[in-house]
Amino acid sequence: MELFHGFRPLLAPCVVRMLGELPPPAPAPLDQLRDKDAVYAAVGLAAFDLYDEIDFDEWFTNVLSQELKIKDDNYRIIRRRVCLLIGQWCGVRASPSLRPAMYAALLEPLSSSTEDLAVKLAAAEAMRSTIDDFNFDVEQFRPFVPHVLSALYDLLVESEECDTKMHVLHVISFVMERGGAGGAGGGLLAYLPQLWAHADSHSMLRAAVLANLLHLLKATGECAPSVRPWVLGVLNSATCLTDPMHVYLMEDALELWLAILETSQVVDPPLLQLAENLHPILEQSSEHLRIVVYIMQAYTLLCPEEFLSSAGGKCMAVMEDMLSDMRTEGLLTVLKMAEICVSIQLPERNAFLGVKVIWPILIRVVRALLEGDDLAMVLSVQLCLLSRVILLSPDLFYKCVQEAAVGQTDYENDPVKVLDRLLQVWTEKMNLVTQVERWKVVGLGLAALLTTQNTTVLHRFPAVLLNLTEVLNDVMKTDDNGVYVDGLVAGPCSRPPSPLEGVGRAARWEGGWCATKETPHELRRRRLAATHPAASVDLRTVVHHQLETLKGQVGPETFERLILSTDQETLQQLREYVPL
Repeated sequence: MELFHGFRPLLAPCVVRMLGELPPPAPAPLDQLRDKDAVYAAVGLAAFDLYDEIDFDEWFTNVLSQELKIKDDNYRIIRRRVCLLIGQWCGVRASPSLRPAMYAALLEPLSSSTEDLAVKLAAAEAMRSTIDDFNFDVEQFRPFVPHVLSALYDLLVESEECDTKMHVLHVISFVMERGGAGGAGGGLLAYLPQLWAHADSHSMLRAAVLANLLHLLKATGECAPSVRPWVLGVLNSATCLTDPMHVYLMEDALELWLAILETSQVVDPPLLQLAENLHPILEQSSEHLRIVVYIMQAYTLLCPEEFLSSAGGKCMAVMEDMLSDMRTEGLLTVLKMAEICVSIQLPERNAFLGVKVIWPILIRVVRALLEGDDLAMVLSVQLCLLSRVILLSPDLFYKCVQEAAVGQTDYENDPVKVLDRLLQVWTEKMNLVTQVERWKVVGLGLAALLTTQNTTVLHRFPAVLLNLTEVLNDVMKTDDNGVYVDGLVAGPCSRPPSPLEGVGRAARWEGGWCATKETPHELRRRRLAATHPAASVDLRTVVHHQLETLKGQVGPETFERLILSTDQETLQQLREYVPL
């Protein structure tokens, strides 16, 4: 290659001339076939340098496609080389209209029961190259998917070496990822348990089996009941730290585990028991923190009470212990998982279970806010988390502040002083919350505190009212009739916000394959999103109600004094939305 790059003006015409002098497709003596193979190999290696010299469309149509049809035994050398050529040139100079003909040409040797194994493997690799291309059109490829997968499955069974099987599995995974399963996954799914047993001492082949299972599950959208017990058993061994194979299989197994959860309608005992493997993984290191949190999110949406009361609680305890050593991204990941714990709807008998499992994290958050020096994105999630707790139960919030005050000598261990400092940081830095949905939730939390009959909160009344006015300025919009409405309250066709989204890559709202499909997990996520306060609660109505309630609690005279203590400009803006 370096030689060709360095002497392209000299070598390119020579290679093109030799290509033109080759005999047409026909059986020939072995030495002539070797010469043709050598020229074809040079053309393949120098594909980018020969872009302007060779019209690949014409060459493929008139020559290469014909080469693949010659079944002479020695001609397998050329058939293999032609397959490799197609793979090398498809991304260099092949028109989109030629793609179906290329798929059909490669499928012929790939699906032939009499074709040489080397030719089939070359055709499989070329097929992967043709769909791993910027100009790939899935609609052109879709009619070929069932036939390609069927041929690849036969090749997988025919192959004997583990390395060969692993290579074929990678191609199968790629085809399913780009084109779906095409209804041809049944035979493969039935064969994979046998292949898993065969690969007892070949960890890389087992990793390929897991990757194949993942793509098959994504393509079909469900785990067949006939293989589900086997799949869960495989996941258990691949994620159990006492099994030596976990070193090689953990990453693929966690992705498959998540896909199983996202396609499950209900949780069964084996799937719930599998969750006990999560906290040892977290205890070992934070290497898999993000995917483990994704799995925890999926469990929390699928079976919140069962998960949080067992494995989920253990996981949250481990993550709380890790917080002091985490960087910003890890910190956000844990905080957003905590937010989901308090967002999920639980049975009345366990209504505060989510708060219970994150209690140490809440205390840590309060103490961190006292310092007031976290990054804006961290402070945003911290305030939002506390606001969700307040909206759930103000009493739990005050209890958290009381426990957080223990050991705070700078505040004389006094919960009143801790609360005052917390509200000071809250009201002074609330404008650092840039995501409007979170800003509204933080505003709702402040509004909820107004009627808790706490003198420390009332002492901060002017600052609270100023922040509520600023939030109202941001979320209130005028409708077609010129009437103010809450612009975040979900309309019939709008997408509500979710605690699963935001900075920090801690969730899978926009990412993840299931977001584009009507999977059970996606439906559960939408149900949770529909209950999000930013989408379901009218801020203006809440502020008006809280002020009226406060007026009834403290009396008109005291309420008037509170109003007069507030800046006149703030009151003027607030009166645009709320009568005072």
